[in-house]
Amino acid sequence: MKDKDFDIEQYLFGQMSQEERDAAEQYLAEHPDWRAEVDTLRALEDELGDVPHEFFLDGAPEDADLVLARAVRQARSERPARVSRTMSIALGATAAAMVALIGVAVVIGYQIGTSSTELDGPAPVAISGSDPATGATLTADLTPAAGWIRLTATVTGIPAGEPCYLIVVDRDGNREIAGGWLVSESGEAEGTTLSGSALVAPDDVAEVRVENVAGQTFVAVAPA
Repeated sequence: MKDKDFDIEQYLFGQMSQEERDAAEQYLAEHPDWRAEVDTLRALEDELGDVPHEFFLDGAPEDADLVLARAVRQARSERPARVSRTMSIALGATAAAMVALIGVAVVIGYQIGTSSTELDGPAPVAISGSDPATGATLTADLTPAAGWIRLTATVTGIPAGEPCYLIVVDRDGNREIAGGWLVSESGEAEGTTLSGSALVAPDDVAEVRVENVAGQTFVAVAPA
């Protein structure tokens, strides 16, 4: 078999017919340099096979054999002269592959840490107040977001049957309705809890108030 007809990559990955493989084996038996090349690349394949699968998660190559294939193509581009030179190429490829895989693991760890921090997010701001004139009380947690806020509020002291709005007012007097409900009998007795959101920047919140549809204010509370 001529040099140009011998495809080491197909030989290593078992992509030859039996006749081609027999011819390749005969060729390798007659050419010690190429036999040393193949043995070295097989050792490289074994080393890559020992890498833990976790290193290949989320961003690593789908097929670790691609790393070996690149090493094969590099080896084929130069006619082997000495076994020591071939060994240097193989070891260099192994080291590069390991560095790349460790780098992937570090990036994954960083992304996981970053995601956890982002999920924790800013701490909610608690507000609470009451209006002696109406007997209504508002307790709420304001959770800052990027240019807006989430609210979880509990309102007590409003008569049953009142249709109400939970309103966020910014420093310019603009109003955003964060939620609405009809006070039930149990809501009058035990209070009503609701969640909502408002397109008001966290630092721009002037007050949170509860009004009915007629515009009567039952309670208004400003952040400290």
